[in-house]
Formats: sequence, C-alpha cells, structure tokens
Amino acid sequence: MQLLFLLIAAVTPLHAIRCYSYYADTNEDKYPMKIWVDCPFDTQYCFKSYVEQKAFSTWLSTRSCGTPNLCREEGCKGTKTEKTCCCRGDLCNYSRGSTFITALIASTLFALKIT
Repeated sequence: MQLLFLLIAAVTPLHAIRCYSYYADTNEDKYPMKIWVDCPFDTQYCFKSYVEQKAFSTWLSTRSCGTPNLCREEGCKGTKTEKTCCCRGDLCNYSRGSTFITALIASTLFALKIT
C-alpha cells in the first residue's frame, strides 16, 4: 500500500504549469512588469499573442495560461503583425526582451555566489 502511494506521488506533478500573465498596449509601458501565475491544473499550455496595426501605430501584446479554446498544440500561427503562440513548459511564453534581462540577473547572482 505504501509503495502504491509513493508511485502515485512520484508521478503526480507538484504544481501546475506556470505562465507569464500580462497585457500591454501602445498606451502603456513598452516593457510592462512581467508577472507569472500558477495556471489551473488542467492547463497544458501557455499562450502569447501580438497584434500590430502599423497604419494606426498601435500594438497589443498579451500573455496568459492557454485555455483549450486557445491552444490545442504547440507552435505559432499568424503573420509578422498578428501572431498567436502556444507552448508547453513553465514560463515558456516569455518575450524575447526578457531573455537578456533573465540571463543578466542569473549571471550576476552566480557571480555573487562565487565571491
């Protein structure tokens, strides 16, 4: 009985998928504060979208947990100015701009730990 419990505990995830969750548009800061959330346990994907209207010089960017209506598989669809993407894995719906900042913070923390 204890062995069965241990096997079930080993297979059960400790937490739901984590996704960035924010909304930004032309009227807000180009680089909004990026927060993450623990998605519902049945969530399998993170979602991100980007819409740009060059004629009006406007854009809209969103990140969230992917619902079954939004995401059925991994990958991106759309054009350069209107794109939606779904991905699997914690915080996979980051923006490219945050990659550099994350790397900088990680390397700084690593350097501080060594010294």
